[in-house]
Formats: sequence, structure tokens, C-alpha cells
Amino acid sequence: MTRFLRSDKGFALTYIYLLAAILSVIMTAFFWTAFAEVRTSENILNVNQAFYLAESAVDHMIYNLNNGLTGTLSGTTADGSYSASYSNGQITATGTARFNRVRTVYATVEQECTFVPRGAFCAGNGFGTGLLARFVFDGRDHNASGALTGDAGEFGVSSRESQIFAPGALTKIGGHGHAPKAFWQYSSGIDYETDTEWTTPVTPESVMGLEAGDLDQYKTTTKPPANFRGVYYLNNPQWDIVDFGTAVGADGITGSYGILIVENDSFWSSFLGSYRGNFTGVLVSDTFLTITNDLQIIGNVSATGPFCGLGGADSYFLYSDGVVQDVLTQYLGGKAVRYTVTKWTDSAQY
Repeated sequence: MTRFLRSDKGFALTYIYLLAAILSVIMTAFFWTAFAEVRTSENILNVNQAFYLAESAVDHMIYNLNNGLTGTLSGTTADGSYSASYSNGQITATGTARFNRVRTVYATVEQECTFVPRGAFCAGNGFGTGLLARFVFDGRDHNASGALTGDAGEFGVSSRESQIFAPGALTKIGGHGHAPKAFWQYSSGIDYETDTEWTTPVTPESVMGLEAGDLDQYKTTTKPPANFRGVYYLNNPQWDIVDFGTAVGADGITGSYGILIVENDSFWSSFLGSYRGNFTGVLVSDTFLTITNDLQIIGNVSATGPFCGLGGADSYFLYSDGVVQDVLTQYLGGKAVRYTVTKWTDSAQY
């Protein structure tokens, strides 16, 4: 009997040892599984944090580019470090988080102009032309020489009012790939548009998508000379005629080239609104009343005052997207040109 009891005790002890071994294996497996899951979660967390660091580096580089800074940048935070460089339209940004987890982002960027006119001639309020002179508003896209580029372009005339008043038999308007035609033939929504919305208040800065004060450095009461190059902001000028000139410059452009702004604190005080000659660029004027001798403007005219009535001599207004972007880029730089991201790719290193 004792022998059988000892045999049962031995079997029970063996069973306990076996059960303990099995439980030990299970617990060990559970521990390592839990540990692996924690490590994986931590890995993912750190790699994601590295992405956020790289993303912040892209934002930092965009800010620098928009302020004229193109050099490599780097920095550190409580979560890790980042760096970014720019070359040939691409930002390469790297973020490094804990345990040397790295994420590299490649961002393709493009320059966009803050000012994209809706037509060759944009009127903030009433718009009308005289009966006798020839006025041509051509919204098709032109180059700086006045030749068509082949692009459809914009409207010939864009007005904030509900209608345009252009009864002259010699007035022609065309846009969006359509050649200018007489007033009984041109079409709303194609050659011209009405009821457009302008930013209020309408200022030269708001028209061109700039910040208040961005143009203050160019303010003057002295009118520009003929065949000028550059930026002139005539603030409360005396009544006078701006002669853009007709001479061909060393750059091959006829007359003046650049940006001309005319603004008066009081519309009915002394103001300037008479033009002649050839101008290639952007003209923002609160009054646009008379034209003496022939006038040709390639680029854009934006009249912001309470009334825009054109009269006097033959005038040609030719829209040019390239001219608008070129003069703003050349003379206003980062104020008028913004870098924006168009696409992303990234590489995660676990």
C-alpha cells in the first residue's frame, strides 16, 4: 500500500513539474509577445514623430523661401531634430526622432504669383468708353512684345458693376481665346464679365494680393519719366499726363516697363488719370479718365476708383500673364511671389 502511495506521489509531482514548465513557456511567450508589441508601437510612434519633424522642416523652409532665404536649415526640439535643403524646385527635409528613427520627406514646390488678374482691364466700379476713339480690350494671352502666345488668356474686361457701357462703334472686346469684336457681338462670360467681387477696401496692395504697407517704400509725388523701368507709386499727384514713351530699350521692350500705381486720398481732389505711349507691366489706378495720343498697355490695368471712363485717343489693352508675373517677380520679389508645395513623397527608415 505504501509503495502505491509513493508511486502516486511521484506521478503527481511529475505532473506539477510538467504543468509548471508549460505555464512557464506560456508566460514567457506572452511576455515576449507583449514586449514585441510595445517595441513595435514605440517604433511606429517614433517614426511618425520623425515625419512630423520633417514636415515642420518643410514648413520652415517654405517660410524661408518666401522671405528670400534659400540656405540649408536645421533645428532641434524636445522630440528630436530636423534639417532641410532646397534645390531645383525640391525641398529635402529629414526628421530624426528617438532611437535614431528617421523620416525623409521630398516636397516639390512651385512659385505662384499673388496677383492673377481676371482680365486685360479690371474695373472696380463703373466702366465706359467714348464714342469716337478706338478701344481694344484683348484678353487673349500675349508676350511682352504684344504677340499672341497661343494660350486662351482671360477676359478682355472684368467689372464689378452689373454692366459695362461701351457704346463706341470702334470699341472691341475679346477674351478666352476669342479675338476682340464689336459691342453687338462680344459675349458675357467669354469676352467680358460683370458682378465680380473685389476685396474691400480696394487698395493697391489688396488688388495685388500683398500685405498692407508692402508698397509704401515706392510712394512718391513725382511722376515717372518716359521709358522708365521699375516701380512708381504716385500718391496724391497733381493733375498731369504720364507719358510712357515709345523708345525701344536695351531689353527690347518699347516704352516703359514695370509697375505704376496711382492713388488719391480724395477722388475729386487733384488726381492723375491721363496716359499715353507704350507700357508693359501692371497699372493700378484709382482714376482712369482720359487718354492723350495713342496708348498701348501689355499686362494688366486695374482701375479701383468710383468710376472708370475712357476717352481721347486710340487705346489697346493686351492681357499678358507672363508680363504680370515677370514684373512682380522682378520688382517685388518675395512680397508678390509665394512658394507652395504641389506634391509629397517620403521614405521611412524603421
